[in-house]
Order: sequence, then structure tokens, then C-alpha cells
Amino acid sequence: MIVKQIREIAHKVLDMDITYLETFQGYKGDTVLKVVMDKKEVRDEVARLASKARLSFRADYELDGKYTGAYNIFIAYEDTSIYQLKG
Repeated sequence: MIVKQIREIAHKVLDMDITYLETFQGYKGDTVLKVVMDKKEVRDEVARLASKARLSFRADYELDGKYTGAYNIFIAYEDTSIYQLKG
């Protein structure tokens, strides 16, 4: 099950050097895992875990003020059965 894969990734990420972790249900029933970290190497490792699990993800860099920033990665799974019910 996909949600189990996302949960396993979340458990692995907890052992990494991250600053923030959040899971939530998206607008149309999709499950989202948001991870924020300071190091690009950690972002690359989280992206590798998502790719290995064949989950879609988006990674970006967000500036926070003038001189600092953070790497964000969003891993999502769209549950089409919930989407169809809401449609």
C-alpha cells in the first residue's frame, strides 16, 4: 500500500538531519509528506528514497529572509478513489 511506503519513508527521514516534517491530506484526498532540511545532500537522499518507492515528488529551494534558505521536498500520492468521490 502506498500510504505504508510514505510512512516508511517518514520513519527513515526522522533519522536524517531535517528541520521539519509534516504529513497531511491534500485537497482531493492525496497523501502528502513534506520534509524541510538545510543540506542538499539530505534532500538528495530523501528524493532517492521517493524514487526507489516510485512515488512522485517535488523538490525545491525556498529562501527564508535575505541570507538563509531551506530545501523542501513534497512526496505525494493521489488516491483516485477519493478523487472520484469528490468529483
